[in-house]
Amino acid sequence: MDSNKQYIELTGSNKQYLEVVENAFQNNELAKYGHLMMQYQCAMLEVKTKLDVLNTELSYQTSRNPFESIKCRIKSPKSIIDKLKRNNYPLTVDSIEANLNDVAGIRVICSFPDDIYNW
Repeated sequence: MDSNKQYIELTGSNKQYLEVVENAFQNNELAKYGHLMMQYQCAMLEVKTKLDVLNTELSYQTSRNPFESIKCRIKSPKSIIDKLKRNNYPLTVDSIEANLNDVAGIRVICSFPDDIYNW
């Protein structure tokens, strides 16, 4: 198994994701897809780390955690492909990058509405 397939398989919750990607994209797109997903994963982890540090600093200053939870997710390959098809976009990695704004997401939940506006 080449490194791109390993990456795609490891980022999905099961082997079905690899099959979805292989069936949707041409072989020359698999490497680009794996690289793009790695970029989204790294960017998401960087933002989450910054939010974790901010939460730690604020909890030290205020003796409470302003962020109740911080959750991250990467859209599944099937959801990416479904959205591209639904919006009549080409099934290419360049199309994912150009047309989808929700491949990666971070949700921050605050316990109190005032915490949103005070920090």
